[in-house]
Amino acid sequence: QLAPPFPARATAPETLDALSGRLVEQLAALAAEQPRSAGGPSGWACREGERAAQAVQMNGTLAEALILGRMDMASLLQADREYREGSKHMYEVITSRHKQLRTAEASGAAGAAWADADALRDYAAAASKIGTRRWVIQGIEWCAETALRHVLNGGAMRLARRNANDASLSLRGI
Repeated sequence: QLAPPFPARATAPETLDALSGRLVEQLAALAAEQPRSAGGPSGWACREGERAAQAVQMNGTLAEALILGRMDMASLLQADREYREGSKHMYEVITSRHKQLRTAEASGAAGAAWADADALRDYAAAASKIGTRRWVIQGIEWCAETALRHVLNGGAMRLARRNANDASLSLRGI
């Protein structure tokens, strides 16, 4: 996934102080290149520094590349920008498709909406891509574990008994 623009470091690993110093220097150099806008270079550095911190927290591959010197701060920020833009695109494709299907269903034209091969292809691509996200996989695993516990640990039996009891009470007018 990463295409590093420079070779991996051949020297011993940096100390944490040296690494953080190098990253802050890179961020400061990038900030100095930014046009004068609201907040100035220090405001830009603060915002982008927070973005970089979030990116390495969320993506271990980016963190490793940054630590090992295979990626610099500019590359990290670019990779994060591309990730966020991709996320926004997937969100827009999926939510607009859901809205299109709801609208078509309400107007009685659901068949035509389902027959739109291009929209279906775009939706499938976005859904497949979002399905590889860690939070989606964790959510699916949680659902599967919860369902198994429900079935195997007596939850289904308790629910069936409760429903039968409620039906019996209802039939007797209680």
